[in-house]
Amino acid sequence: MIQLAPDVENAVRDEAASRGISIDVLIREALDAIRAKPTPAPRDPTTHEVRARWIAEHSKEYLGQWIVFDGARFLASGHNAKELFDNARAQGVVIPAMLFVSADDDLPFAGW
Repeated sequence: MIQLAPDVENAVRDEAASRGISIDVLIREALDAIRAKPTPAPRDPTTHEVRARWIAEHSKEYLGQWIVFDGARFLASGHNAKELFDNARAQGVVIPAMLFVSADDDLPFAGW
């Protein structure tokens, strides 16, 4: 048996009641939702090195664009970061790596 703080217990009870289900069903649904979320694959320690090498070799082709990777694998480039991110997630990428490619001589922006 799990003991919850009174305010948490009340919130769980209220949520179950508002859905017209038992507390057990509510908790089971929550656990099923957590289990259904994709988990990232184990991280390959060379991923960062491979991605950095790719960026060094190809960055001039993508100046002024966002580039997105799945691990070390290049996926896409474009000007709309949110669209690229959403497309990567739709392809099943759990945590897309994104980078904006700017010219080497650009000064970093630090605000106005």
